Amino acid sequence: MPEIFFSYAHLDNELSEDNTHQFTDAVDHFRRVYTEIRKNRARPLAEDELFFDQHSIRDGDLITKSTTDAAKECLVMLAFFSPNYFGSEGCRAEWRAFNDEQKRGSAERARKLLIPIEVRPVDDVQLADEEGREWFTALTTADGLRRNITSEILLAKDTGPLYAAVEQLDKTMDDHVTRVRGSSRGTEQTLGNVLVVKTPIRRNSLNDPAIAEDLTDAPGMKWDRLDPVCVVYAGGTVGMVHQQDSDELHADYEMAAGVDTIVRYLRPKIAPLPFNIHFFSLLQTIDSSNVTAANWVDLATLLQEQMSNYQGFVILHGTNTLAYTASALSFLLSDSITQPVILTGAEVPLSVSNTDAVHNVEHAIRTAAHQAYNGPVRIPEVCVYWNNQLFRGNRVTKKYASDRTASFHTPNMPVPLGTLANDRLAIDYEHVRRTPPDAAVHRQPQPIHDIAKPRVEVMFIHPDMDFSDLEARFPPEMIDGLILLSYGPGNAPEDRDFLSMLDRLLSAGTIVVNITQCPYGRVELKLFETAATLFDLGVVDGYDMTLEAAYTKLLWAIARHGNRKQPGVREEIRKKFQRCVAGEMSASVYTVSFGPSQTFHPHDGYLVSDIPKFDGEVDRHDITEVFLRLESLKLPRDVTTAKVRVLFGRPPDTDAPEWAGNVLAEFTKTITAAERAAGEISKNLEITHPFRKCFRNEGFDVSLCVEGIDEVEFTSLSVVIYTTAAWGRGK
Repeated sequence: MPEIFFSYAHLDNELSEDNTHQFTDAVDHFRRVYTEIRKNRARPLAEDELFFDQHSIRDGDLITKSTTDAAKECLVMLAFFSPNYFGSEGCRAEWRAFNDEQKRGSAERARKLLIPIEVRPVDDVQLADEEGREWFTALTTADGLRRNITSEILLAKDTGPLYAAVEQLDKTMDDHVTRVRGSSRGTEQTLGNVLVVKTPIRRNSLNDPAIAEDLTDAPGMKWDRLDPVCVVYAGGTVGMVHQQDSDELHADYEMAAGVDTIVRYLRPKIAPLPFNIHFFSLLQTIDSSNVTAANWVDLATLLQEQMSNYQGFVILHGTNTLAYTASALSFLLSDSITQPVILTGAEVPLSVSNTDAVHNVEHAIRTAAHQAYNGPVRIPEVCVYWNNQLFRGNRVTKKYASDRTASFHTPNMPVPLGTLANDRLAIDYEHVRRTPPDAAVHRQPQPIHDIAKPRVEVMFIHPDMDFSDLEARFPPEMIDGLILLSYGPGNAPEDRDFLSMLDRLLSAGTIVVNITQCPYGRVELKLFETAATLFDLGVVDGYDMTLEAAYTKLLWAIARHGNRKQPGVREEIRKKFQRCVAGEMSASVYTVSFGPSQTFHPHDGYLVSDIPKFDGEVDRHDITEVFLRLESLKLPRDVTTAKVRVLFGRPPDTDAPEWAGNVLAEFTKTITAAERAAGEISKNLEITHPFRKCFRNEGFDVSLCVEGIDEVEFTSLSVVIYTTAAWGRGK
C-alpha cells in the first residue's frame, strides 16, 4: 500500500493556458517538484509509494474501495485544501477514512501524519456539522508546518521558494516514515520482506559486531519460515544513480551512496515476493575494470561462510569482468557449493527510466529463491542471469560491448540453464548440476584457495609476432601458468623461438594451456599437426573453455596443488585442469601416456607397453572421442612405406582372424621426401569405435609393430580420451 496519499479537489488541478502568471494545475505542479527533488536526492519515488487518483468524483458518488484502503493504510496524507476541497464530498470521505484509522492507533505511535497545503485561501467556509468543523479545523489551524506552503508559494511562476519548502517537507515526511517503520542503527527496516543492512561488509565476512547487531535487532519479517535470499552489491552500473548536480541532458552518474538507495528503486518489484531478502554492500565497491583475484577470494570466502544461512545468493556486479568473477567463484566453490549463486548487472544505470537493472535484479533474486512457493528448482551452481536467460557462470563470455538484451552468451553451451517465459523461469533440467537431496547437509566446507598468489599470463597468437624477446616477457622462473589463444582448432606458429620458449617454460614447471581464440569451437588434436606439436611438448588441452574460465581455472588449479616445481605436482595440475570441474567444458580429457619406445618390451614382433597408472574415472559409455598420437616414429633411410598396427592389450598367441577385435589402429603411410629427410613421421588417428569396444573401465596396455622394421623407435605413444562432462549429472 502507498506511504503518501494526495487528497485534492479535481477542480484545483485543471490546466489553463490563459493564465501566464500562475500555475493552475496546482497538484500536478507540486507532484512534479516533489518527484524531481526525490530523484535528485537519489530517492526516486517507487511505483507504489504514492497514491494519486486522477479520476474525478462527482458529489453523491461513493469513493472506490481502493481509494478508501489507500487513505487508511498510508502514513502521510497531503491535503490540498481550498474552497473547492471543502465543498467536495469525496475529499471529506478520504479524510474521514484517514482520520478514523488514525484514531484507532495508539497515541504513542502517532502512525499517521496529516499535512495541509493551501491551494486557494479559505477565509470562511460554513460547515454546519461537527465532523465538517473538525475537518476544517484540522486543515486550517496554523501551527508548525501546517501552513508552510501557502497558495502564493505553490502557484507562483518563481519556483525557488516552492523547491525550498518541498525539500523541507520531504525531510519531514521521510523522518516520519522511517520512525514509524521502527528503524535502528545501521538498518532500514521495512514492513514486509526486505531488510537493508547499511553496515558494509568490510572484507569477506558477516561476522562483524555491527552487522550482527543489525541482523539481531531486525523485527520479525513476513516470511520467517523460509531461509532468506542474500543480495550483495559489489559494484557496477547496476547500482549507479544520477549525480545530484547533473541534469537530464548532461547526466553524470555515480555509485549509489548505500544499498538502501538501490532498494528504493527495486522495492515495487521485490516487495510482493513471497520470501525475505537481506541486502548488503561491500565497504569498497568494485569498479569491475579493477577487479582482482583477491576480490574473488573474498567473495568466495563470504559465500562459503553463509552457505547454510541463506537459500540463495545474488551478486550485483559490473559487466566488464562479470564473466571472470562468475568463473572464478565456480571453481573456488566447486567443492562446497550447495545453494544457487546468481550474478547479474546492468548496462543502463539504475536511475534511468529505461534501465535493465530492475528486471535483471528482480529475476536473479527470484531464481535464487528455490524454497519459495512456485520458485525454481534448486540450482547449486554459480550462474549469470541476464535479460530473460539463466546461464552457467563459467560458460559465459561478453558478446557485445554494451547491449541490454544480449550482452552475454555461452557460445559453446547453446542451451541456457533457464529461460523466462510467462513470468516463470523454465529450467532445462538436463543440464543442471544434480546433487543428492541431502548434499547441503553432508557437504563440508572446503578451503578457499588463494588464487591471488599464482601468476598466469595470456598470449594472443597473431601474424608477424616478434618471438625474439619472449624470454624477457615470460621468464620461466616467474610465470606459473600461460594461456595460449591459438588459431582455429588449436594451431600455432612453428617458429623455432616460439617453440623453444614453450619448451623452457614447460621444463621449468610452468603450466601452458591451449585454447582457441575463436568464440565457437574447440581445440582439436585430430585436425592439424601444428596442434599436435603443442600436445607433444606437454601443452594442456583447454578444449572449448572460454578465456575467462581457462584463466580462473588455471589460477585455481595451481593454487590448489601448491608448488608446481615439486615432483608429480605439475602432472596433478595438468590432470585436474583437463577434467570438467564445474561444468566449464563440454568434455573431460584423459591423456594416457605410454612413454617412449625404450619403455616397451618386445613380444612376438610387437613392442608391448606397461600398464600406466589410470585413475579409473572413465566409463566407456561416456566416451565421445578417442585419439591415438604416435610421435616421431624413426624410419630407416631406405623405407618408402610404413605399415603400422596398434593393438589394445597384448598380441594373441596365434595369427587368427579374431585379431581384428583388438586392433585400435592400422595404417600404411607413404613416406614423403621431407619425412625421409627428417627420418621420422608422426601420426594422429581417431580410434573411438574400436577403443570403446575394448575398454573395460580400467588400466590397459597397448602393443605396436611396424612391418619391415625390426628395431622400432619412437618418442611417445599416447591415447587421449574425451568423455561427456560428468559434473552436470551429479557424479
